[in-house]
Amino acid sequence: MNIFLCGFMGSGKTTVGKALSTDLNMDFIDLDKLIEIENNESINEIFKNKGEGFFRNLETEALKNVCKNDNQVVSLGGGAVLKQENVDIIKANGTLIFLEVEAKTVLKRLKNDTSRPLLNVDNKEAVIEKMLQERTPIYKNNADFTVNANKNSKNTASFIKKIIKI
Repeated sequence: MNIFLCGFMGSGKTTVGKALSTDLNMDFIDLDKLIEIENNESINEIFKNKGEGFFRNLETEALKNVCKNDNQVVSLGGGAVLKQENVDIIKANGTLIFLEVEAKTVLKRLKNDTSRPLLNVDNKEAVIEKMLQERTPIYKNNADFTVNANKNSKNTASFIKKIIKI
């Protein structure tokens, strides 16, 4: 069994994923970091040089490779579940948990972060609000569980352990 964490950037997928994997004695995989390592380029560089479509295809291939193994907590990129093929792969290989956050939480967590290609804009707040409105229903509709992730990562990881009964 694998546990997949989805949610908007800044929702805590990596931080919660690391805590959860430690608590459950599972391997931790950050899909975005894996893509960066395998392609020797940052996500920002891939977006800039090759485009979002190219990145999304890399993401799908990386996900397929990750799913060859079990006993993993996988932190997905913020847009991974926007592609139905990815959702199908995830559902066939584990449990999908949506880490739900408010726009103000995202802003607070990412205010000085320049590594997010979709947030390299002047009005981050407006972009975050718009993207959350578009993506939240998709995250919720595809997730097996939705968890409020506005609090600290340890509490979120602890709550996830309870709802998946591990």
